[in-house]
Amino acid sequence: MTRAKNKETRGDAERQLATFIGKFGPKDQQLIRAVRSAVRRRLPTATELVWGTYNFFVIGYSPTERPTDSIVSIAARANGVGLCFIQGARLPDPQKLLLGSGSRRVSYAWNPLPGSRIRGWRN
Repeated sequence: MTRAKNKETRGDAERQLATFIGKFGPKDQQLIRAVRSAVRRRLPTATELVWGTYNFFVIGYSPTERPTDSIVSIAARANGVGLCFIQGARLPDPQKLLLGSGSRRVSYAWNPLPGSRIRGWRN
């Protein structure tokens, strides 16, 4: 979790997060940081949670400290980076930017790296 209670803990969490991001190639590192920055601007009070699974490195944004309460997450893996909207199946998508057909979760995937702005995300 990177939204830590004190400066020392927050610094440790940021260093750990930088280590995780550093395991990706330069373009994916840049993309993960850009998406993270955009999400933090849109959700400044959300708790930022970080975890890994067998296939993904995930940064989730939640109103609580529980990953299951996350509303959006950044999912990175060896072949790309995506933004997952946990209740995304209900989102309007007139430009057909979202992928997936699940009853709850849909995502937007970037591959290859887009320009400096994130398409479909109003900064």
